[in-house]
Amino acid sequence: MSTYLFTWNPDQWSWETLDDMISKLPNLKPNHQWKTNRKNDIGIGDNFLLMKLGKLSKNEKGIIGCGKIVSDVYTDKDVIKKIAQANFVNLEFSQLSKSPLISLLDLEKIDPNMRWTPEGNGNIVPELTFNKIFNLINQEENATLFEKRIYFPIIADEIDLALNQQSSIHRDEIVQHLLEQYQTTLEKIAKNSNKSILFIAQNMVDWFSAELTKQSDIVAEWQDKYSRTKVKVNGREITNYSLALNSSQDELIEDQNTTYTEGSIKQIIVNAYERNPQARKKCLEHWKYSCQCCSFNFEKTYGELGKDFIHVHHIKPLSEIKTEYILDPITDLVPVCANCHAMIHRKNPPLTIDELKKILATDKTDHT
Repeated sequence: MSTYLFTWNPDQWSWETLDDMISKLPNLKPNHQWKTNRKNDIGIGDNFLLMKLGKLSKNEKGIIGCGKIVSDVYTDKDVIKKIAQANFVNLEFSQLSKSPLISLLDLEKIDPNMRWTPEGNGNIVPELTFNKIFNLINQEENATLFEKRIYFPIIADEIDLALNQQSSIHRDEIVQHLLEQYQTTLEKIAKNSNKSILFIAQNMVDWFSAELTKQSDIVAEWQDKYSRTKVKVNGREITNYSLALNSSQDELIEDQNTTYTEGSIKQIIVNAYERNPQARKKCLEHWKYSCQCCSFNFEKTYGELGKDFIHVHHIKPLSEIKTEYILDPITDLVPVCANCHAMIHRKNPPLTIDELKKILATDKTDHT
């Protein structure tokens, strides 16, 4: 089994299906036909690396994809260069990104003797070089670019905010909302991971959808809340979110002292409720951003990155409310950190704030 280098030059060819292929990962491994200058000793089971070239800096050029070759060489029409017949193989991607997974600058350090910017496709990559690259890419993939338990609630909040105003929201719109609302946070994550803020935002939303598909515990509270379908946007299929059963949310918002109606029941596998963003805002104006269980404050710990971040816990679980009720954002909602919020919901029914405080106090006493 050998490894071959393929290239993509965006100056010469606009890859219109790139976003769609990226969106299918990690659940599916998309395929794409690719031209090869090599006719012999290349075929099914071989590895490939895909280089992004063009009029870019060495940090912007680099490996953007990798995977397996899943066909032997065959001939087909080259529509780009308008050649009647050229040699092709089919590439199956296990990793694919718009920005480099490993930049040309780093590749030249890994193997300075390798020609990383060839004009053709099919140059062989030395086994030792490939192993180094493969390990680096998988370290990147396995590394936590962001804390799911912290940022998944943010994504859900953005979806909820949108669904208060419209019937559905698709993946790219959620990404755009994140870019607009959390630019500073995304920039810091991107800087630490050497990724673009667009890549980070897309990665967050795609992982949120992937965990819903896997029915992971980390997204259990939203598992039955949203209905997900595929819609075509700019010629590609992406995930579209709507409430599992559409029902309007009543709001009683008249002045600063008003109460808020929260929770229109949708009968699905379990009852899900819409959340009122105005009520959350009112809660935090009163309680501020420190956890009411353990006093943790994200800004004090993480600086600017954690500013104005906290979970809001509904003291009475919405799943227990059988009719619409009048919510007081100060007495019915309370800010809690991600850890305490998770611990509250480890029990059914959830722990009260006082119950968790006692557990925390007992634990501290046991360790003194």
